Amino acid sequence: MNSTYYGEAIAVSKQGLRAAGGSADKSVNQKIASQVQPGELIIEEVLGRGACSEVKRATHRRTGEVYVVKCFNMFDKDKRAMLMKEVKFLLDIDCQTIVKWFGTYMDHDDQVNVVLEFMDRGSVEDLVKHCRRNRVPIPEQVLAAMAFQIIWGLGYLNCESLMHRDIKGGNILLNSQGEVKITDFGISRKLDDTDAKSDGDQRMASTVVGTKTYMSPERLEGKRYDDSADIWSLGIILVEAVTGNHPLIRCRNEVELLTTCTECASGTLAEIIDQGNMSDELVQLISWCLTVDPRHRARAGDILKGEVSWFDYHIGNTADKEAKLSMAVDIVADWLTRYVSDYRGPTASAAPKGCAAE
Repeated sequence: MNSTYYGEAIAVSKQGLRAAGGSADKSVNQKIASQVQPGELIIEEVLGRGACSEVKRATHRRTGEVYVVKCFNMFDKDKRAMLMKEVKFLLDIDCQTIVKWFGTYMDHDDQVNVVLEFMDRGSVEDLVKHCRRNRVPIPEQVLAAMAFQIIWGLGYLNCESLMHRDIKGGNILLNSQGEVKITDFGISRKLDDTDAKSDGDQRMASTVVGTKTYMSPERLEGKRYDDSADIWSLGIILVEAVTGNHPLIRCRNEVELLTTCTECASGTLAEIIDQGNMSDELVQLISWCLTVDPRHRARAGDILKGEVSWFDYHIGNTADKEAKLSMAVDIVADWLTRYVSDYRGPTASAAPKGCAAE
């Protein structure tokens, strides 16, 4: 096996991660310099396994800080490239609502270990299942506070010309502090000028990757798409949180999935309205997310910049977005403490269920 892996202008070895093949900016160099070093962690129990990796809990020997370590087998070239891309994305990203990177190194078995922050309340997918099983509804105020944090992260990605491409409940994590964060950037994509359409400046992609039951109609049809596809996925997550079920769960194949997906907006909204316990503002937000035509679909930046009364009513009517983000975190933390204090996600981390590949 190689003693060092290279890719995305970084190199990973048993000594840790370093910049390679280009100059990194100051913030990236600071992250690299302060990363958790090999040997500083006590590796503990396995939290989850997937086709690509194993997720383990770890504790820092000196500080007692708890982390998650994702251990990747690097024999497969495509998986290796995907991992290096994810690590580079995490190095470049600086956002409160995206899971933090703390280090990358190769262990004695030549596996690459990625050290991430520990999110002790598991994923939104796990939480929705727990609430459905125990008949604990997610209040609209809490849903607003969670959605605001997710949209904050998507807005950041949009500003950086990034698409996540696999937004789903399993890739949205929570902790007891009330923070809701996006994770798993292995198939993310940065849009550059080579992605520009000939008829305008809107940058788009065409590669089909991700989880198909969360894909927007244009992605399922193999058409070009942009970051609004991530907003469609958010709409599906909101429907799951409201109803307890995925709106496309009964689809048996891609043909049924696409047919149901293109009809999803009207049918899904009718189901929510029939329940009689959701506000018109929430229904409106979901309709913006699940607009079939991506040209008219909501965008994260527009939602954050605009006056969305649903967020104002449930979180706080303030023009200070940072203050509103802090309020949203507090709302989620209070609800978790009061009503689901007995719940910890089955993995309490980003345990992978498989690998998506291009």
